[in-house]
Amino acid sequence: IDYSIAWEWQRELIRQRVKKEVDDDMLLVLQHPTVYTLGRVSTTDNVKFDTQSSEYEIHRTERGGEVTCHAPGQIVMYPILDLRRYNKDLHWYLYQLEEVIIMALRRFDIEGSRDSEHTGVWVGNAKVRAKFTNL
Repeated sequence: IDYSIAWEWQRELIRQRVKKEVDDDMLLVLQHPTVYTLGRVSTTDNVKFDTQSSEYEIHRTERGGEVTCHAPGQIVMYPILDLRRYNKDLHWYLYQLEEVIIMALRRFDIEGSRDSEHTGVWVGNAKVRAKFTNL
C-alpha cells in the first residue's frame, strides 16, 4: 500500500475513534513500496541520497525519530487504540511494544534486547524495531 494511502487510512480511523464512531482497537499490518519517512523534528541531513533527484517518495510525519526507510518485504504495523483502556502511561505502552517484538524474535531463535541509551529492540548492533509513536 502506498504510504500516503496508509496515512489517510490512519487519519480517518483516528477521526472515527475520536468521534466515537468506532470503538474497537485496530492494527493495520501493511507493506509499502520503498518510501522514506522523516520524524517531525528530523532534517534531510540524515538522508544519504539526493532528495531532489530520488526515485523514492519522502514524507514528513507526525511521529518522533529521524529517517526511516520502509521497503517491500518489511512488515509495518500501525496500532490505533485508546491507551485509557489499558494504562495511560506512554512509557508502559512503548515497553509493551518492545516486549512483543522480543517475544516474537524468540520464536525464531533470535535474541532481541533493549539498549538503555537508545529506543527500540536490538539484535546485536542492529535495530530491529524503533518506537515511533504519535499520540
